[in-house]
Amino acid sequence: HSYVIPTIANSQPTNFGNCIALLGYALNASKLRAGDSLQPTVYWQALGMMNESYKVFVHLTDAKGNIVAQQDAIPGAGTLPTSSWLPREVIRDTFNLTLPADVPPGLYRIRIGFYDEATGKRIEVLDAGGRAVQDHVVLESIIQVVGK
Repeated sequence: HSYVIPTIANSQPTNFGNCIALLGYALNASKLRAGDSLQPTVYWQALGMMNESYKVFVHLTDAKGNIVAQQDAIPGAGTLPTSSWLPREVIRDTFNLTLPADVPPGLYRIRIGFYDEATGKRIEVLDAGGRAVQDHVVLESIIQVVGK
């Protein structure tokens, strides 16, 4: 278990239901070609103990919000269920999104969130006042897909 917050390339503090904080993320690339792999690494912090083992969803979406690549997984490639996290623990979590061979050039975004696999219910993202504002966060970086 680690409680040290590392240097994070892109800070984007986000509160998931007062139980998980997104601290920020790093990307292996911001310009890709069709068929390439995008590997976002996100940094979570447990805000308390959780009885549930939530799954993370990571979607690469086009300008209309359509999913072009995705990965759903228990954090840590299945090895770090949220039910094992300790309060204030920091978790480094890397995903792999392979772009389809026919993905058109353009600008894309990454959206990410948590859900209960048994019910499909997502953890709400809370604003500074504690109000639910959405059920995912869109990372601030823009991904550019260039020609093949």
